[in-house]
Order: sequence, then structure tokens, then C-alpha cells
Amino acid sequence: MRTAVGLDLNYDHYDWLLDRAVAFTRAAGGKLDLIHVGEGNTKARKLATLLERVPIDVRGEARLIPGDPAVELIKLTTTYDAMVVGPRDPPGLQKYFQNPMAVRVLRRSQCPVYVPRTDTFGERAPRLLVGIDLASDRLEFMVDQAQTWARVFGGKVDLMHAMERSFPPVLRPELRATAEEEWRRTHHKNLERLTAMTDWLPTTTRGIARLEHGEADAALVDASHDYDLLLMGSRDRDTFERMLLGSVAKFVIANAQCDLLFLPTAVVPDDAEELKAPDSIG
Repeated sequence: MRTAVGLDLNYDHYDWLLDRAVAFTRAAGGKLDLIHVGEGNTKARKLATLLERVPIDVRGEARLIPGDPAVELIKLTTTYDAMVVGPRDPPGLQKYFQNPMAVRVLRRSQCPVYVPRTDTFGERAPRLLVGIDLASDRLEFMVDQAQTWARVFGGKVDLMHAMERSFPPVLRPELRATAEEEWRRTHHKNLERLTAMTDWLPTTTRGIARLEHGEADAALVDASHDYDLLLMGSRDRDTFERMLLGSVAKFVIANAQCDLLFLPTAVVPDDAEELKAPDSIG
């Protein structure tokens, strides 16, 4: 597996992002390349010095690439198995999540994009949560990708779908449990469908199905407390796969309590075999 981490050497606070990229690459297996989009001998020396900090078992190359950061990063996603970018501004490539450049990179990426949010990923077999849009035509792709990453990391996968604005406000606590049960009975077909999707997963990676109510961003952030890695699609459509259009993505990236992995549903062709096979990871 080849992983790239984008580092903006115009800022000094990239140590944490580099450390998280190393942890991710070690957990997934493979080598890590350090990327800076820019020019100059000073930047080249700094990048080479940073490469020496990468443990030898995951050390790849230092690559200084001229051009526009978003354009060059999108090109690189065709040659890497995963790309690591940061969640905060300004270290590394984190500043791009505050403007349209993040949307350009994530929506057009042809490989998974890992966004670290914690300091703990890779310390144990992770619990993975996959945000599922039941209206999507890429469900099999999402579940297949989730299975692949769960197998790589040795974790279990739960599938979750959130139904927006489907639960009326219930202010009296004594009535809320009854209302919750009634809501689940009303939407049992969606839960049955989601549960059936978990059967696509082998028993070694199979978790549970979760049907939640509320806005997608809030539901994901709330659920993220219980997981180590949250997987989401990047396609431009409703609910979970809409998130990279702007505010929802920014909210999840800024507030999630676990690490994030964006899957390249935006570029999945009609014949999914034309895309880099996820089984090539590892």
C-alpha cells in the first residue's frame, strides 16, 4: 500500500499530522510518501529532514511538486492507495478545509482520503462506522470498501443510516421511549434493509445496523463517540454522500470524535471494476 501525506511547509505546525500519517500507514501496512506542493531548495531540505523522522518500516519518498496544490493533489490520488490530510487550519493541508479547495480535492479524489481527528488510531483493532445513504446506487461499493478497510485494520464494521426530520420533538422524558419505539416500528423496513446489508460482510468484519433519526451531520458526530474510524462517501447526492459539498463536511471534520476516511464514490464509474480495486490495499 502506498500512502501520501500532504504537508504545507509554509507553516511550522505539521508534526502532529505527520505522526498521524505514520500511525495510519503502519496500521494499514505499506510505505508513506511526504508531499509538498511548491518549489525551492529550502523546502526540499526541510522535506528531506522530515522524511528522516519517518520510521524506516514505513518510510517512502520525499516529493517536492510544483504547481497548484489542489490540482496536483487530485492528480496524485490516481497513483496512491490513500491520501492523508489534516482537519484543522493552518497546519499541513488543513487550511484547505476552510475553502473550496477541500471540496475540489475530496470530491475528485480517486483514492480514499484519511482525516485524523485523534491520537489513538492504530493502537487497537478499530470499530468502524459507515454512513449509508439508502437512496444511493453505490451501496455495494461502500460496503465492499468498508469490508476491505476493516480487513486491513482487523476491525468490525457497523452500518448507519440517518433519517432527517423524521422524528417529532418529544419534550416529556416519560413519553420519549414510547415515541422512539413507535418510530422504529414505523421505519422497520429501512432497518431490515440495512440489516440485510450487513450480511454482505463476512462474519470476521460484520457489525450491526443502526437506524438513527436527525440531520446527517449531527447524527454522525453523535455516533462518532463510539467508534475509531468513520467512513463516508464523497458523491454529490443527499444525506451522507452529500457531505463534501460544504457545511456538513466542515461540521463533521471539525466536530467528529474519531478519525475519518472519505471513500471516492464521486468517481466510481458505472463499471466499478474500472476503478482501482480496493482489494489491492495491503
